[in-house]
Amino acid sequence: MRHTHFTILNEIENELKNLNLHSKATIKNFTRSKTYLEQKACEINSWLRNHQFETESDEIYFFKNIKSQLLSKIMVSKYQIDTLLNLPHSKNAIPDYYKKLIQKHSQIPKKLNQFYKYYRSESFHRDQNYFLRKNNIINNHDQYQFLFFDERITTKMEYTLSELLAKEQIIQYLEAELDKLENPIQINQANFQSELQWTGTNLDFIELIYGLHHNKVVNSGNKEVKEIAKTFCKAFNMDIEEQVYRYFIDIKRRKINKTRFLTSMTENLNKVLELEH
Repeated sequence: MRHTHFTILNEIENELKNLNLHSKATIKNFTRSKTYLEQKACEINSWLRNHQFETESDEIYFFKNIKSQLLSKIMVSKYQIDTLLNLPHSKNAIPDYYKKLIQKHSQIPKKLNQFYKYYRSESFHRDQNYFLRKNNIINNHDQYQFLFFDERITTKMEYTLSELLAKEQIIQYLEAELDKLENPIQINQANFQSELQWTGTNLDFIELIYGLHHNKVVNSGNKEVKEIAKTFCKAFNMDIEEQVYRYFIDIKRRKINKTRFLTSMTENLNKVLELEH
């Protein structure tokens, strides 16, 4: 199942898109998303119980970069449902509701600060201890907490990492919802129909959006990334404006050439210019 190590998250995103679950933030869509993600997690856990990775590097990569991401998506879906269920009835109270939640999730528990810095600094010297199943050591005085703990399907810090990743995604979701309220799009997109189709990757698309924003070539840099993305999504028939901030985090995590698309675009244009010179 080595192929799955590198493709499962893309496959999940594609399936969620096919199910049209990113199109509208509703309890129904979030519930369907959670159900689908939990089903995928169950399938992966069943596979893990009888699987031995070819190398320790493969196992570390899977638990650190794949399974933790999937678990964080499940946590976020559950939180999104709770957020909508507890939404204030008064529209005027909703912005403060979002701001309080953002403040709450921006705080990292002190006991997790060291691990959070370890992950965010892209360190790897403790990965064998954190993300190998053979190094699962339960140091907990509560004898019942891990009564159903299955060391074949999890690692020491996998769940903790998932919680931290979920916090980041939850903040992005809340900020996006708050942005909708505070900076409503003024363009009348209802009557706009485009025949253009983006054929690059989602990451390429977001990289372009951020490039335009930080070069201050759209409204002199006075428009938020989310606003630019929404208009461009309409122009290119995309449906990922709700995922802008999550994709940006994926770009930031790149270790080599964080601006792959923009670099490639520059190189290709220069080649054409040289030929036509």
